[in-house]
Amino acid sequence: MALSPVFLAMCTSEIPTDSCDLPPTERRRRFWVRLSFLVIASALILDVCPWWPLLNRPKQALSSVLNRIGLCQGEWPLFAPNPIVDNGWFSADLTDKEGNRFTWNSPHWVQTNSWDRFYKFRHLNFYNRLHLLHNAPAVNDFSDYLARTISTDPKNRTVDITTELPKSEPNPSDRSSPVREVKVYKISKLMMLTEEGTLPTRDETIWTLRTELLSKKEYSE
Repeated sequence: MALSPVFLAMCTSEIPTDSCDLPPTERRRRFWVRLSFLVIASALILDVCPWWPLLNRPKQALSSVLNRIGLCQGEWPLFAPNPIVDNGWFSADLTDKEGNRFTWNSPHWVQTNSWDRFYKFRHLNFYNRLHLLHNAPAVNDFSDYLARTISTDPKNRTVDITTELPKSEPNPSDRSSPVREVKVYKISKLMMLTEEGTLPTRDETIWTLRTELLSKKEYSE
């Protein structure tokens, strides 16, 4: 079978392997590609490094730049020496114009199945980052969202254990009252570590709850 002239030309032509044999424009292009890759890789590595005293100042300067261009990786506290040993959820107290109090709770992700955590991973990440200090404006927007969407119909009320249960079903004709106040809390379930800092066994684990008020917002008519 005869080979085509184009194929023969490709096989017999010399392909430059040394960068010195390349044209100047190609050498410059390769230089800038490699330099760009080196700069981006170095920035991402520095961004995920632990906050050691020597790296604190360059990490702060780099974080401000990466936050603006959307490349910030955030902290990766999944590994040693300080892995995440807590879990929690968000809770909100809503008070309507009539003074009735309602409670909303975010999903307890530790109690959900693997499919829900996979399918709703964006929800999980949203709640994991909502309490961070630089996300304070998002907490205010989240309070507005709860005030608009959570029904204050008495039949949907989440009753506190210290509140007396209603003796009769509410009238279905009752209308929801506008929300007057929203308080958003971050409730964390923290693992108590030993003096050595090692993770205890399952039977020896001691948990404690911590409640942090993130936002208190009032609404007028």
